[in-house]
Formats: sequence, structure tokens, C-alpha cells
Amino acid sequence: MAIRLGHEGTTILAFRIGVDGLLTDIRVAQSSGHQELDDAAVAGARCWHYRPAMKDGKPIEVPWQASVKWQLRGGNSWLDRLFQ
Repeated sequence: MAIRLGHEGTTILAFRIGVDGLLTDIRVAQSSGHQELDDAAVAGARCWHYRPAMKDGKPIEVPWQASVKWQLRGGNSWLDRLFQ
């Protein structure tokens, strides 16, 4: 639906990286302006895995942020041709 409507933007996510590298407490820190894009960013981030931060040789939990940029291509991709 977002493609058909031409929605673009950047979703900024805030979360914690655990000692195992998995994300917890994922939330939208700044919306793209489109709920479906923000929801997709959160859903995708649930699959991310980071190398944990280290302190004194031991993994530690840390807060972090990441941006997900949603940008449509200008008519070159198969999705663009499909929805024309």
C-alpha cells in the first residue's frame, strides 16, 4: 500500500542491544510520517542482530538508535513497473 501511495520517509528507531546482540524495547523515536512504514521498521528490527558492546572484556547492554530510510526508486525497479 505504501508503494501505491508513494510514501517515503525516514523512521528512527530507539532500542537496547542486549549482551546477546539481540534488540529489546524497540520503539519509534521519530516517525516517518506514515504508520505503515514505522510498523514495518519495527517489525524488521526484531530480526536484527548486533555485535554486543564490550566493557572490561565483557558484553554489556547499551541503548542505541538506527534510521530506516524508505525511498521509492524512479521507475527502474520491477515494483515501480508493477504498480504503474
